[in-house]
Amino acid sequence: MMLRICGLIGVVATGALVGQLLFLQLRERYKQLSNLRDGLRAMVTEIDYARRPLPEAWAELSDTFDGLTSSLFSEAAAAFGQGEAVTAGRAWLKALRSVDDVTELTEEDKRILRSLAPVLGASHREDQLAHIELVDERLARQAERAREVSRRRGRLFRALGFLTGILVAVILL
Repeated sequence: MMLRICGLIGVVATGALVGQLLFLQLRERYKQLSNLRDGLRAMVTEIDYARRPLPEAWAELSDTFDGLTSSLFSEAAAAFGQGEAVTAGRAWLKALRSVDDVTELTEEDKRILRSLAPVLGASHREDQLAHIELVDERLARQAERAREVSRRRGRLFRALGFLTGILVAVILL
């Protein structure tokens, strides 16, 4: 009897854990978007004020940030530096593809980030800065949506996970 009770508690806890993990995925997207925005604003500073070439700026920024943003800048700098990518835009696209499996970003988020590729290194500095700022604004809207979704659906996922665990435990009784 005691073993059965422990099993049922385990089932309820597992349901609650699944709900919590779904909530954390939603929250991680918001964090990644916010961190990417910080990275883009830092990239503007590197390009505009420090006047660094993109590969040098990316290498510097990869040490400044962590997580997805660091990986993205590091991969872009490496792709450009190894001659794998002929242009900064191609290096950016290669970096986006390489971090695709470690991100919680939606296809829309990725599309917004990919929109930088045609202008990076291919147009004058002011045009690049304007495009980076436009992408930052679009990511800000995405981040706000992600925050709202996380807030609303996060509670729902946690509650559903717990209730599903209880339902399964009742069925197993």
